[in-house]
Order: sequence, then C-alpha cells, then structure tokens
Amino acid sequence: MFSFFVIFVAFCKGSSNRGPVYKVGQRVQTNYEVIGGNVYESEYRITLRNHKEQDIVVQVVEPMPSDWRIVTSSMPFEKRDAQTAVFSVPVKANGEAQVTYHVRVRY
Repeated sequence: MFSFFVIFVAFCKGSSNRGPVYKVGQRVQTNYEVIGGNVYESEYRITLRNHKEQDIVVQVVEPMPSDWRIVTSSMPFEKRDAQTAVFSVPVKANGEAQVTYHVRVRY
C-alpha cells in the first residue's frame, strides 16, 4: 500500500472571499490486484481536512492511465477527459471527508 500527502485546491462557498484555499489531504492505495495479462485493479481512499470556519468544495483531480473504468466509488465523478477523473467533494467547516474508489485499468 502507498500513502502520501497531497495538496488540493478548493474554492469556498458561501463567502465573499472566493479565492483559492489550499488544503492538505491524504491519498492511500488500499488494494492492488493483477486481474490477468494487462488488466489491473486498484482501490484508493482520499481523506480531506478543512481547518477553516466555512464549508468548502474540493476538486479532487485524479490522473488515470491508459484505458480505465471506475468500478465503484463513494461519490459521483466526472470523466473530464480520457485520462482524468474529477470528484467534487464537499467538506464541512472544521471537518473531514473521504472519497473511495475502485478502478480497473487495461494497458
């Protein structure tokens, strides 16, 4: 399993200050499996923390290699292009939110 900290850019909702807010999150690969030949499956958990006094929405941009399909996810996502999935994650003031997803990749 891999774990690393990443910085996400968020924009505040419900405030006159609409500039970017930089928050630290943690992304952990919770599973990896070779299905056969050139097909692999991975699972990820992304935890976001908001230390501000207002709610935010974080755009989690996940690069995807080659031919991919998200099998399951805890939140809806947008397939922005052939190699990018984007999750819009609401995080409450002084709160925490998690996104989990399972992706199948074919090289």
